Amino acid sequence: MIKSTYTIPVISSYILALITGIVVLKAGLLLALFSGLLVYSLVHLLAPLIEKNLNTVRARIFILILRFNGINFGCDCLYQK
Repeated sequence: MIKSTYTIPVISSYILALITGIVVLKAGLLLALFSGLLVYSLVHLLAPLIEKNLNTVRARIFILILRFNGINFGCDCLYQK
């Protein structure tokens, strides 16, 4: 007998992901979703490089500070007259 990998938690997670996707598209939050995923990816990409000098939590906080300062600097450069 073949064992099914579609258990109740797996099916419910697929349903929740589908509902979330529909809500994101209907509410016009796709850009915010991509921005959040980009920040998440950059933190996990750069954290191992910084963890050599700092512990894990401090490295991730440091990268977030650098990332948001870069966003603020970029916005300031765009809106200068």
